[in-house]
Amino acid sequence: MPSSESITEAQLSSLDATDCYASVWQEILAKQLQEESKIAANLWGGRGKGGRGLARRTIQPKDVVLENVHMQYIHGDVILDGATIKLLNNHVYSLVGKNGCGKSTLLSRMHSQKIPGWSTQWTSLYIPPSLPTEYTHLTPLQVVKKFFERCRNESRTAVESRIKEVEDEIDILAEAEQEKMELLCEEISHLEDASNLDQDYLERSNISEFLQELDIDPHHACADLSSCKQKEVLLLVASICCSFTNLLLLDEPTSNLDIAGLLRLRRLIEQSTATIVMVSHDVDLINDVSTDIIDMQAKKLWYYPGNYDSYRLMKEQKEKHNLKQSMVMEKKREQLRSTLQHLKERPTSKRKGGSKKKAKAIASHRKKMEWHDQTMKTLDSSAILPERAGLTAIQRLK
Repeated sequence: MPSSESITEAQLSSLDATDCYASVWQEILAKQLQEESKIAANLWGGRGKGGRGLARRTIQPKDVVLENVHMQYIHGDVILDGATIKLLNNHVYSLVGKNGCGKSTLLSRMHSQKIPGWSTQWTSLYIPPSLPTEYTHLTPLQVVKKFFERCRNESRTAVESRIKEVEDEIDILAEAEQEKMELLCEEISHLEDASNLDQDYLERSNISEFLQELDIDPHHACADLSSCKQKEVLLLVASICCSFTNLLLLDEPTSNLDIAGLLRLRRLIEQSTATIVMVSHDVDLINDVSTDIIDMQAKKLWYYPGNYDSYRLMKEQKEKHNLKQSMVMEKKREQLRSTLQHLKERPTSKRKGGSKKKAKAIASHRKKMEWHDQTMKTLDSSAILPERAGLTAIQRLK
């Protein structure tokens, strides 16, 4: 049986190895941040260099706001109906909801831009739970390059779309609006410069060297790698490509990762400048890195600021408030039902138009009852925690 000293030495050795791997990723992110700081120094000049905030605004991702979103599966089941997608710049969103409600499908539709109204300027990088089978025959170096080329092409398309918008704005400006025209021309110049900054980015990143530091042969097929190493390759893709995209979409990012990989994942999320949307069952990760929670429920998206613990607290408070409202509305509905029954049983007036007035009063009360039923249904679906579903209002309040 090993002594306590030998166990302690083994644990310390494991931590040293973890720190070694983590330092490799820290070096990758440090180089990336250094490149971005150089770009920012050229574009955000302050006094004498157009320091009106223009360049800083143009190189940052735009907020994603899309209202009245409707999504459904091919076989017909509705995923979202009248929902609002609102993703603010540089926030980290955790998408939660029951299994099978369509969280991964929503990430996939965002990435493929198959949501009606989705702008081509909202570029994204989707990191799946595991390496797709169509990539396993490639080497890790080829996988990184393939993802990189796609991100760079989408980024160029987004820049070209924005340039066209700005040019259209310039065309309709009057000569008196010279100052605004100069700002728009300056924005075009910055956008064109930004589109040319990534020509040799991949070569400067020394991908092969980093893969070797992570004990991954850059020239062997990914099929020969373990699931953990394949996920490491995907994390490297995210680290290299996230500066070329607005949205970083992470689907089960902790799957197949060891402790060292989990540390690198957290560093990636914390240091990334992209807006992040992730689907994860790792509550610790969600609590540590999330700025907002999106609850996908009742075919809507409900937004809560803070981490998972804050979300649970706010959801419980919201549930209690809504249930109290529901109890009041149940009493109101009972009153409406009693009044409706009374109207039906009341004799029809013999005066002219008496039957029409009675029918009108009955129809009016039926509409009120329908409105109350719909409101109560919305209250129940928007705030009930999964483990409390099926309980009565009184039971939930206890």
